[in-house]
This record gives sequence, structure tokens and C-alpha cells, in this order.
Amino acid sequence: DEISPSAPTFVWLLEDGKITESEMTPQDFGVNSHPIEKVQGGTAQDRANIFRQVLSGDKGAADEAQYEAVKDYIVVNAAAAIYLTGKADSYRAAAEQAQGAISSGKTKED
Repeated sequence: DEISPSAPTFVWLLEDGKITESEMTPQDFGVNSHPIEKVQGGTAQDRANIFRQVLSGDKGAADEAQYEAVKDYIVVNAAAAIYLTGKADSYRAAAEQAQGAISSGKTKED
């Protein structure tokens, strides 16, 4: 599943053979909360287009609030993967790496 940018997400983490349950919020990643409506709706093509715009750093004609919500959605989920692979020692640091990849254009590389 994914981490929500709109509400707390309940997670179970397996570390050193022990399962811990916790709650994550967008603020744990250093991003704002967004209404879920900002990342839902439209056609599959509409959602794919805004996703591509975010990854390319091109806001285009996108609604600013929707663009930011989708960007933060991408960031928190990429950050979880970065953290779980050991490339960052906190979710916030992992989110900074994800945001840096988007800002620098690395997400556009083939």
C-alpha cells in the first residue's frame, strides 16, 4: 500500500526480527497534509499527466494545490523506500533526498 499525504498512515515495521506498529503522518516527512481530493479524481490519463509533470519539475497548467499534493504524495512514498533501503537514517532525511531528486531533474533521467 502507500503512505497518505492526507491523514495518518498505520504501519508495521519489521526490524531485527521484531515487528513494531506505529503511525506516520506527512509531517514525519517534513511535508504538509493535503486533502485526499487533491490526489484523487480525473481520468487515469489526467493522473498520469500530473505525475509526469511533478517528476519533470514542470508545473505547466496544473492547479498549484493539486501539483503540491501529488508532489508530496510522491515524496513520502519515495522517502519510505529510501529509508527502508538504508540510504537515509530518518524519514525526513529520506524525503529531502526525494525532493532533491525531483528539484535537480534526476527523476527525468532515463
